[in-house]
Amino acid sequence: MTQGGGHILIIGAGIGGLTLALALQRSGRRVRVFERSPELSDIGAGITLAANAMRAYAWLGLDAAIDAISYRPARAATKDFASGAVTRVIDLSQGHGPDSPSYPIRQAHRADLHAVLSGAVKAHDPDAIVLGHDFAGLTQDEAGITARFANGRAVTGAALIGCDGNRSAVREALFGPGETEFLNYVAWRGLVPSERLPVGLIDPDTGVFFGPDRSFVRYKLRGGRVINYVAFARTTEWTSDSWMVPSTVPALMAEYAAAADEVRRIIAATPPEACFKWGLIGRAPLGRWTVGRATLLGDAAHAMLPFLGQGAGMAIEDAIILARALDASASMAEAFARYEAVRIPRTTLVTQGSRHAGLKMHGVHDETTAEAARGYTEAFVARFDPVTAHV
Repeated sequence: MTQGGGHILIIGAGIGGLTLALALQRSGRRVRVFERSPELSDIGAGITLAANAMRAYAWLGLDAAIDAISYRPARAATKDFASGAVTRVIDLSQGHGPDSPSYPIRQAHRADLHAVLSGAVKAHDPDAIVLGHDFAGLTQDEAGITARFANGRAVTGAALIGCDGNRSAVREALFGPGETEFLNYVAWRGLVPSERLPVGLIDPDTGVFFGPDRSFVRYKLRGGRVINYVAFARTTEWTSDSWMVPSTVPALMAEYAAAADEVRRIIAATPPEACFKWGLIGRAPLGRWTVGRATLLGDAAHAMLPFLGQGAGMAIEDAIILARALDASASMAEAFARYEAVRIPRTTLVTQGSRHAGLKMHGVHDETTAEAARGYTEAFVARFDPVTAHV
């Protein structure tokens, strides 16, 4: 199978899909990114970009643009969930983790990062992003691959990459529907204007509160003018099929009745229209991501729990490795084989590590979990460079 001519078709214009589009454009390739939504927006709130993600974006020439829209925290603290007492302080000013001094952590609003990426893609090709196209299926042969959309359009290209998230329609087209699994966590997310909070409450920049069956993470965005938080609760019950359900501030306050004063003050200051919750849903890992000229990237391939802060980071790494594998290969089959050989072991490691880290954060302290969490946390980020890793 040769690489073939034509565009590379990317399904999904989230962070992974747009990062891939830009990486492929950097190599001189033509791309078309198809997004089901009628307008280009990214739902969500904060995102942490650790050293591995920032290495990737530096390679893509986005250092200055990301600096302009992100907050660079100086310190982080772990705190007791009930008392708020500081248990550990971490210096983030020179990055976090081995080999990362040149890439300090950034924290940004997803919508701001999304705007940087989409702007960069459009600067290469104003027509690269196509909205209002809901993926409906594919056909392929030795010459190319055709994507079909719900609006009746069909588009043929050299390859197709599914970047369409945990509920990926591309994954289903390639491997069948598969079963989903509730991972025993419910999460709430909120954005609070800093002016609503007492002066001095947010110290240091980033805080993580650990407790039995409850945790709370908060950090600054947009020059410190906004506080982003995510609250997690372990539970065995979740019945909604939606990934985000409207909630209320009083309901969240009731869930966090035993939390530290700082946590409760932040929750109480949440604008009432901005309180949502969702169940964390997973799928069984795949042994392969590729069928012919189609493969998967990001959550479509390896959805994971958020407790190592690396869901977006793994998608960003995927994008760089896939672009480099295409540059290094004579055929699409060779490129996808190189891509899977690098990415499946690493994303499996981080997926497992995220599960163990979540158990440890929420008071599950068996020796296996504690040792696994230490090992994964040490290895998962800074020792991998997507720009120089062998493909």
